[in-house]
Amino acid sequence: QTDPYQTAATIKKYTDKNYELVSDNYPTTGVTYNETLQTFEVHLRHKMDLVEDTRTVFETIKYVYEDNTQAADTKVQILDFIRLNTKDLVTNKIVHKGSWTPSTGTFPEVVSPTVDGYTPDKAKVDAENVTANQDDITVTVKYKADKQKVTYTIIDDTTNTTLEDKQELTSGNSDTPLPNDTEAKYDSIVDAYLARGYELVSKDQLPAKFDLDSSYNQNVVVHVKHGTTDSQESKAVNLTVRYHGAGGQTPADQVQTATWTRTVTTDK
Repeated sequence: QTDPYQTAATIKKYTDKNYELVSDNYPTTGVTYNETLQTFEVHLRHKMDLVEDTRTVFETIKYVYEDNTQAADTKVQILDFIRLNTKDLVTNKIVHKGSWTPSTGTFPEVVSPTVDGYTPDKAKVDAENVTANQDDITVTVKYKADKQKVTYTIIDDTTNTTLEDKQELTSGNSDTPLPNDTEAKYDSIVDAYLARGYELVSKDQLPAKFDLDSSYNQNVVVHVKHGTTDSQESKAVNLTVRYHGAGGQTPADQVQTATWTRTVTTDK
């Protein structure tokens, strides 16, 4: 007697669940029964698939002032890593993890941007080698305000000479107001020249705050001239006429006086 059973329908139930057939020795024409125990085996295995896995590592460079406000645009660099993993489609689990490509990536060196009036604590962020298993990198570059100066120059217009040239008046951080006593100090310097007999011709106004240009100092210029005083000077010249030879009839001497007057200007 021949049994019409076939294994195909049963096998399909498993292949529908992501098994795959390895071998099946059950007769395709069915089993004919006899007095001997007949054993047949169907071998299945889990179907596997390669799935792509990606990993991105970020390097973020922040540029801030000392108060942590932004000084320049944030720089973000990205490295992508890829690998192929083996997935068991029956259990839906990864059974083998492949190697990352590339095995090592490199974030290139980044030169810190120029911010007028400020100096970064890092001139550059060095290149760095990373792997896919590393955490994201965050670097903060802090910008410190440069020291700025305001100077003064005194020019004598009378002699066309410079009495003082670019002497420091005050100093402070970039983009900050001048110290409160700067105006008084400036006035006292000018007043000292006036006390010595100079007269003020012109005087530059002080800036409201220090600028952002560290390549040169802000300079104010004062022009003075020699002060003068006018006085009157007089000189008298006498002409004397003497008479002789007339005895008692000789006339008395005659004196005539001429006076010259001029204005004298004195440099103080």
